Amino acid sequence: GADLAEANLNNTCFKDCTLTDLRTEDATMSTSTQTLFNEFYSENI
Repeated sequence: GADLAEANLNNTCFKDCTLTDLRTEDATMSTSTQTLFNEFYSENI
């Protein structure tokens, strides 16, 4: 539904902005870090 679509959009934007901000510090996240980040963020929308 619309709520899920909006949540997905916000999640994508949030990750993109975060990765952009941290690019000079750490260009990529490890798979495990990305997984934990996704789980944490999805529980705290």
